[in-house]
Amino acid sequence: MRDLELIVVEDDPMAQTIYIDALTGTGCHASFCSTVSSALNLASTINPDVIIMDLGLPDGSGVDAIKKITSAGLCSNILVATASQKIAEHQAAMDAGADLVLVKPIDQDELHRRILSFSGSAN
Repeated sequence: MRDLELIVVEDDPMAQTIYIDALTGTGCHASFCSTVSSALNLASTINPDVIIMDLGLPDGSGVDAIKKITSAGLCSNILVATASQKIAEHQAAMDAGADLVLVKPIDQDELHRRILSFSGSAN
């Protein structure tokens, strides 16, 4: 089985470090970006299997990014990782095309398990 290709869209450097730690040695290759525009560019370039999307980004909403990514067919497996505990925001992400919403802080083992659950449906 090939490595999963991930994009992590996260603007908080501390959270990025947590993802790096969680993904080290998992057989996943992760590319990191911190804005909606860079996420769209990266997704169109590398054809990711999974995108981990924060909802609050400096240049826009993660929900809007999810809509653009899914409507363009750039990735069909999107996991939202957010500090927001607002159910309406979670539902908006799911309505936009996200498969799963996890609330930060996220347990590293759970994150790894959730990412691997997409391996059977990866692009």
